[in-house]
This record gives sequence, structure tokens and C-alpha cells, in this order.
Amino acid sequence: MPANTSHPVLEPVDWLLVETIRRGEESSGKFIIDDPATLAARRAAAEPARCILARARARREGPEIQRAARRGLSGLRAIIGLIWLLGLLAGITAAGSLPAAAGVLALSHALIVLLAIPSLLLLLWATLSLWPRQGKLAGGLPGRVAWRLTAFITTRLGREPWRAHLAASLAAWGRQHGRSLMALASHGFWAAFFFGCIGWLWLRFLGLRFDFSWESTLLAGPGLVSLIEFLGLLPYWLFGITLPDQEQIRGVLHGTSPAADRALWAAWLLAVLAAWGLLPRLALVIALIIRRAFARPALDLSEPGYLRLLPVLAGGTADTGRKLGSKPPRDDDQSGPRGTGGEGKPVLVGVELGMEPDNLADWPPRDTGCRVLGHADDRGQRHDIRRALELLEPKPSRIIARCSALRTPDRGTARWLSELAELAPVEIELAGTEELAAAGITPEIRISDWERMATGYRLEFRVLTDGNGSNRKSRR
Repeated sequence: MPANTSHPVLEPVDWLLVETIRRGEESSGKFIIDDPATLAARRAAAEPARCILARARARREGPEIQRAARRGLSGLRAIIGLIWLLGLLAGITAAGSLPAAAGVLALSHALIVLLAIPSLLLLLWATLSLWPRQGKLAGGLPGRVAWRLTAFITTRLGREPWRAHLAASLAAWGRQHGRSLMALASHGFWAAFFFGCIGWLWLRFLGLRFDFSWESTLLAGPGLVSLIEFLGLLPYWLFGITLPDQEQIRGVLHGTSPAADRALWAAWLLAVLAAWGLLPRLALVIALIIRRAFARPALDLSEPGYLRLLPVLAGGTADTGRKLGSKPPRDDDQSGPRGTGGEGKPVLVGVELGMEPDNLADWPPRDTGCRVLGHADDRGQRHDIRRALELLEPKPSRIIARCSALRTPDRGTARWLSELAELAPVEIELAGTEELAAAGITPEIRISDWERMATGYRLEFRVLTDGNGSNRKSRR
């Protein structure tokens, strides 16, 4: 099954659960495949994604992770609802703050505060949405606030080690669907804003008497007549309101509307806010809700943690590291056929690094440009990695085996790496050479031993001069 073509979808809570489990196992390098959860999932005989989900649910920490993920998603919905409520209150406050001295309402001020500013923000959002590099900003400020609050509540309220991995899973989910959720929060805020200001103005017009005027100092000139006529066209088509004629418009621009035109201008203002402000935001909110109803996060089975599980859940065993039917390598068989590699990213494997729990934060290494498949510390893990490499599509361009200089090179490791070289070129990275002298080992002798072993098995070899994989000195 090509791993890069299988992207089954799951419910958000299930996706967060399996991703959190995967990230924890990749971080620790410990893939436990003989526990009751894995054995039960293996007997399920379902599709790979369902087997992985069943295993994650049966893990000891699975129910707790599910509850935390469910609380996070529920909290996100509550935060979005709170942001919408704040938008409603903001609209009421903005409409209530419009100056109306002596019962005269300035149309210029109302249009700028209630319509022009939100419309400019909508235009900015649409512009950023068209630019992929600025897509992370297109969620809008209210949406980003909602997302950050959700991540904080979900991942900070507790000290369990898996919460850091849940935070990373939430971030990954955000890259898939967080942008639409943030946009939903932002557009909902502005839709509620227009509901609030239109509703409050309607109540004021219902109970109080207002005249209308144009009080702007800078916005003046003959073009204003055409602008007011243009703003009234869409409300006229949608709601059938009565449009002011040019004489009535000039009367407002040069003074105060007559008493007979009060209802006309009140209806015009409310309709303009509804047509140009409320309806676009409301349409976007409905579209995003429909999109969210059908959206499901995709599970990428080409991730290293899943590749390690697929052979086990499909019924593979850890009895041998070679394919069934192949002859075991002889001691003098050090130069078997070599793979040419593929077009995929290089794969990094930790080989008997001897990492203690306190040092697990250093794995996987950062900024290596490689896909990390985990540790190969025993026979079963080596078998799983071999099977995972056979399933990986596209095939990796090379396999990098990071080994500890504190360990003496042995024939078993060399033969296993030689087997991997049948799939793609293998390069040994020797790490920890700076610790050799403190351990009473002559660095030159130990490096020479590893280099001799790599040469005998036709493997590439280089020494890392620091633990981060940078400043490398190549050796052949």
C-alpha cells in the first residue's frame, strides 16, 4: 500500500488522539508493539486507519487524551460563541455612540464608523486570503485570539507529558482546518456587530425622532450624490426600499433633511448597513459552517510513526530482519546489491544511541531535512524499520544511520545496515565523538574502527562535530 496515497479522514477528536500518540512515540523512540492495545488492534482486521485508531483508544493514556481533545474543541466552540457575543455588544456600543446633537444624526459619521471600517477589514481579509504566504493572517484578529485561547486551555491545564504532543497535534490540525475556524470566528464577530448596530438603530428610530445631515468636512463635492445613489442600489434590489432622489440627497448634503424625509433616510441607512455590511459577512459565516460540517482532518499514513505500525497491524512479525525466503548473509558477504534510492526525502534512523529518558528531548533532531523513523535498538525495531522503508513511497534518496561513538561497531549492526543499503544508499553518522576522551576511549582509534567497518560493507561514513548534526566533517 503506497503510503503517500492513503490519507483517510477521521473525526477531529480521533485525529488528535492518534496524532498525539504518534508524536509521543516518535519523540521517545519507543514503539511498543506487543502490548494489549496493539495486539487487539491487530486482530481487528480493519483498514489501517481504523486499526491505528483502535490501538490509540485502547492505550492507557488514550481516554484521557480524548477527553482533553474533546474539551479543547468544546472550548473552541464556546470561545467562538463568546467572540460573537462580543461582536453583538460592540455593534450596539458603536451605534449608541453615534453623535446626535439636537436630534440630528450625521450620515457621514454613521457610514464611516459602522460600514467603511468593517468593509476595509473585509477587503484586507480577502486580499490576504489570495496570498499563500499571508494565509496565516487571513483568519482575522478575533479568530487568532480564539485559536490561541483554545490551545492554551487544552495544553496548559495539566502536567502530563502527552500535553506537549497534544499541543503539536492541535497546531498541525490548525494548519489543516484552523484557518477556516479562525475566519468563522472573525466573520461571525462582524456579522454579530452588524446585527447589534442595525437592531439598536432600529430601536432608536422606533422610539425617537431624528433628522439627518452630512457633517463631513473632507468628504464633500459633487461625487457624493453619485456615491449615495450607488449605495442605495443594492438595498433597493434586495429589499425594495424607496430611494432618495437627487434633490433629497442635495438637501441632506447641504443641511438637514426635512421632517417628511425622516423615515426615508432612516430606512435607507438601515438597508445600506444590512446589504453592504451584514449580508456579506453572514454569507461567509454560512459558507464556513457548511464547509466545517463536511471537513475532516486527513491522517497521513506516510508519517514515520504510522509506517512503523503498519507492518505490525497488518500481521507482520519481528522474527527476522530479512524478507521471507532470502538467505541469511554470510560473514564474508559484505557487498550485496545496493539500492539506488528514490526521489523522497532522506530518512534518519537512530541506531543504538543509548538515549536515557532525560535526553529524549534531543530526539528527534531538529532541522535535519530528513524524515525521522525512530530508534533501532533491538531486533524487533530493526525489523519494523526495514518493513517501514519497504512501504515508504516515494522511496528515500538515502538512509542516514546516526550511531553513537561510545559503542563499538559490531557485525550485527553492520549487516543490518548493509540490508538497508539494498533499498537506498546508507550513510553512517557517528555522533558523540566529543565524549570519547572523557570515557577513556581514544577518539582516533574508535573513529577508525567505525570507518573500517563502513568501508568493508560499502557504506558511506561521516563524523558529526556536534549533537545537532551541523558542522560535519566527512570521512570516507
